[in-house]
Amino acid sequence: HLVQLQKIRGIENSKEIGKYKIQEGKTLLRKLDFSKSRKLFEEALNIEDSLFEAYFFIGNSYAQESELSYEKAMRYDNQSSSNKDEDSGYTDALNQAKDLVSKAIPMWVQFGEMAPDKSGMVINRLKDALFALNRFDELEGILKRILENDSDNTDVISCLAEYYIHKGEVQSASNLLDTAIE
Repeated sequence: HLVQLQKIRGIENSKEIGKYKIQEGKTLLRKLDFSKSRKLFEEALNIEDSLFEAYFFIGNSYAQESELSYEKAMRYDNQSSSNKDEDSGYTDALNQAKDLVSKAIPMWVQFGEMAPDKSGMVINRLKDALFALNRFDELEGILKRILENDSDNTDVISCLAEYYIHKGEVQSASNLLDTAIE
């Protein structure tokens, strides 16, 4: 509809069309139509590659779908049956949950790198996803890349310091915080 309106008015604003696609995708995401919502978010990026918000929503769509698969796996697990089909259902659902959340990670990373000032929106999601996949060590590199674009980002500095403390590298955390204060 927006494309037709722009043609009638004789203007073309690809960014507005891309934003419209994102809004359509968000509507589908609320309805849990993950594939179609991601398709619209990807269309928005194809129209206007600066729409970093699309990466946020693509990541969220994968995470939401992953959560549903994880819940399905837990239902199989709670049945605690020795039925081979149910065990297979548990494994399949759990593997699908892991696969889906692993697809969310690069989307959130891209969002954080393109909009470092908004990276606080994805940091905890990234930490949780990486931890769930036993890939927590990747967090340091991700946070450092975001800091390259926004060296004063307190959310990222705080998260990186927390990461160092978690690893037992208290001096690294202290140095990072001292540098940030300066």
